[in-house]
Amino acid sequence: MKTAKIRFLNEEKYLKHPIHPFTTEEDIITSKEQMRNKNKGNKSTYITRGSNNKLQIFGKTYGANKYETTILCLALSEIATSKVQLFQIGEGGLTELPQKAREAIESLGVVEIYTSNRRIEKIDFEENDSLRSIEYVYNLLEKLGDKKCAFCGCEIPQIIHGAHIWPVSEIKKDSTLSQNKKLACALDGRIKQSIFKRNH
Repeated sequence: MKTAKIRFLNEEKYLKHPIHPFTTEEDIITSKEQMRNKNKGNKSTYITRGSNNKLQIFGKTYGANKYETTILCLALSEIATSKVQLFQIGEGGLTELPQKAREAIESLGVVEIYTSNRRIEKIDFEENDSLRSIEYVYNLLEKLGDKKCAFCGCEIPQIIHGAHIWPVSEIKKDSTLSQNKKLACALDGRIKQSIFKRNH
């Protein structure tokens, strides 16, 4: 919150130690990872890097999660050295952050906002035999944690990709499943169906 330039009222009166803003992107990533490790039930927002080396925020859009997503975008916009990508993860029937939050984020000119929903995911699934969608990557992060190659243990997020153990092309051929169930299987990210692997 300090990094996002939020001012605390009566800070000196109520806080035992001063709070300092983060100074680097990696500090925020590390802090978020530490919080997630302390509270295994709180997996709402993930920050990682994509193959383009851009920071990627996978943020949910409902309840308290939408505030965390918004504050992380504001904070990163203050210290990011390149563009940041926000992938909005629909939750509770909401596919986007509130309009005012999106406007505030967009006005800073640093964060590119992307939205996904089941309609978009379904089109992508039907048209392609591989799927690297927003929901798929989020589900992998939620089930497997930060990007780490399942084969060699490499932890360089820019070269780690999600991979289907049960290939999308085979899921699509399964005549025992409805189209909606096929899509759900392709997006799920369960360990038996998907892994993170190093891009060779």
